[in-house]
Amino acid sequence: MEEIRIPESELEIMKVLWERSPQTLPEIVGNVRRVMPWEAVTVKTLLGRLVKKQFVRRSGSRRSYLYEPLIERAAVLKSSVRRFMDTMFDGAPGAMLSFFVRSGELSPEEIEELERTIEELKHE
Repeated sequence: MEEIRIPESELEIMKVLWERSPQTLPEIVGNVRRVMPWEAVTVKTLLGRLVKKQFVRRSGSRRSYLYEPLIERAAVLKSSVRRFMDTMFDGAPGAMLSFFVRSGELSPEEIEELERTIEELKHE
């Protein structure tokens, strides 16, 4: 699997684009400002970086560019979780899962969901 690294600042832009795409720069600025107090120039700079990395596509004409993600949220999540698991749990998914289950951070509903998922995987 190819590793995908996106800094947290750029990830905020990606989250907005994953929620709805395509979007214009003013739309993205407005949506990002709901969670981050960034100026338009900051958002434009971060978008430019994402376009250069080929994580985002820019199409249309100069006055009305449209932006949309070229990578899926699931791929970024998978890469980030893999990196975390490799670093903190020596690459062992069972150890990571056990840690989170035993940490007391999961709600009863989340534990039930995890149990259902495990049962489904057993029967595949």
